[in-house]
Amino acid sequence: MKRVAWIMFFVLTFLTCKHANHPPEVPVTPWCKSEEGTTLTTYAFMTSTHDPDEDRISIRFDWGDGTISTWSHFIPSDSVWIDTHTFTESGTYEIRAQAKDEHGATSGWSTPFVFTVKSYYPSPGSLEVWGPDTGYIGEDYWFYARAVDPNNDSIQFQFLVLLGVTIIDTIGWRPPIPSGCVDSIQVSFTLADTSFEFRVYVKNIHGSVADTFASTFIRIVDRPPTAPPPPSCKPVSYIYTPIKFSTQTSDPDPYDDALSYRFVFDNDTIAWGPPDTSIYTVWYYFDTPGLHYVRAQARDQWSRVSGWSDPNVISIKTNFVDEWSNFDTPIEISVTYDRAYIIESGTQSLVITDLSGNIIDRWQYFDTPISVDVDTNGYIYVTDAGTQTVKKLSPTGTIVAEWGGYGAANGQFRYPYDVAVYDTFVFVVDRENHRVQKFTHNGEFVANWGGFGSGDGQFYLPTGIDIHNDTVYVADFYNNRVEIFTTSGTYISKFGETEGVEDGQFIGLRDVAVDDSGYVYTIESDNARVQKFKYITFITRWGTSGIAVGCFNNPQALSICGNLLYVVDTENDRIQIFDLTQ
Repeated sequence: MKRVAWIMFFVLTFLTCKHANHPPEVPVTPWCKSEEGTTLTTYAFMTSTHDPDEDRISIRFDWGDGTISTWSHFIPSDSVWIDTHTFTESGTYEIRAQAKDEHGATSGWSTPFVFTVKSYYPSPGSLEVWGPDTGYIGEDYWFYARAVDPNNDSIQFQFLVLLGVTIIDTIGWRPPIPSGCVDSIQVSFTLADTSFEFRVYVKNIHGSVADTFASTFIRIVDRPPTAPPPPSCKPVSYIYTPIKFSTQTSDPDPYDDALSYRFVFDNDTIAWGPPDTSIYTVWYYFDTPGLHYVRAQARDQWSRVSGWSDPNVISIKTNFVDEWSNFDTPIEISVTYDRAYIIESGTQSLVITDLSGNIIDRWQYFDTPISVDVDTNGYIYVTDAGTQTVKKLSPTGTIVAEWGGYGAANGQFRYPYDVAVYDTFVFVVDRENHRVQKFTHNGEFVANWGGFGSGDGQFYLPTGIDIHNDTVYVADFYNNRVEIFTTSGTYISKFGETEGVEDGQFIGLRDVAVDDSGYVYTIESDNARVQKFKYITFITRWGTSGIAVGCFNNPQALSICGNLLYVVDTENDRIQIFDLTQ
């Protein structure tokens, strides 16, 4: 029994300690709308505090004039208690607050709020305020106030701007002015489609504040953006070729800097873009030739919409001629005056067709054929990555020479990629050795140049080559550029180098070809497009990813014969032909 009694004693002791009552925290320093007042005027004072046990609390004030208020009724912890007091004599008073909980536990007294009371002077009257009743966002507007003091004392105004019951700006107290004179203040607003209250209080130089205030209201409206100019774009392009359209306009309201835009292409209206403070750009392509109309429209952050711009008219044409689609993953092509030679990756063969795409023959004695070119005597040169060699074939398909082998020495290859025949020489892109090698028609080594890097004359996994007018053009794949050399390997110039989708930029640069007029054409597998340059200057482009004519899916190679450009559209299993005069 004694043991049980002790256990009960400790349990009760624990429970008692666990639920011990704590007094409220000392209230915050009381506060009032003003730090000074006048005799015989009633003022409201506020305070609050927190009870650690979340008990309800009661609050009283020591007014500093020898009186203490009665305890308030109990209110929730952290609530604000307001009490009023009227001072009958002038002086400086220290007002404190104290709290107690429902169990009678009391806090200490708060730090004092110092309140100065002056002798009573009648407050001004005849208060009036006026100003505009409508306005625009960001503009400055004048508001005016006037009041008369019964003792002709100088007066001061305080101006408040309210949105509903929320004070968003307080101005004043302003410097004293003679009774009956007008005070003015300039205000601007940053919210549109909203009504604001402009409220005025007045007091005399003795601190007597009028019991009432005066108000006027202004509604701020938003003006729509200015209609954009016609969208800027190229005047001429090709079907299925993404075109960059740009526009920008202004808004008469200074806070509406970020505008959204949308475009309508003929009857196709695209969605609003995100708010933007700069020139807004979208890409769009047309799938039919002819004249097309493009307009733009702007919208501000308050959903005010401008009118449509005047149209910009763009001429869309097609240079597509034909497609040959009876191939299994073609990756390379070389076209002569009467034949086309196509490497098929799917069958590891060299396919010979006429210029209508009809298959004449198929040679399948290669390991991994990659590239092909034909000299003026009809001899065919094929790079074979499987054997790391170049094979020279007669016009009937007999291998008459072969050279190479794996390695980095002169005449050896690490993935011979593209081949180009020019004059009496054969130029081979030695991809993983990051160089170009030059041979005679019979495979005798002449020279090489390049080396790994991004400097002028260096390469990073080059993939394509073509030669025109004693000038060598090399597609430098990972450096996103075309480099230009003499046939002896002397560096001349370059273009590109920036990875991207803009004009003159590259992603997945695979091959390069030059026509009889010296125009340079490139093909990109990732951007799925052809670009045309005059030496190093961008001229035009066409194509995008897709299966329609004029679109490409992982294109790999180019060949030019006369005015026709042949594009190896690898994953669409076809060759597409384009007219270079269009």
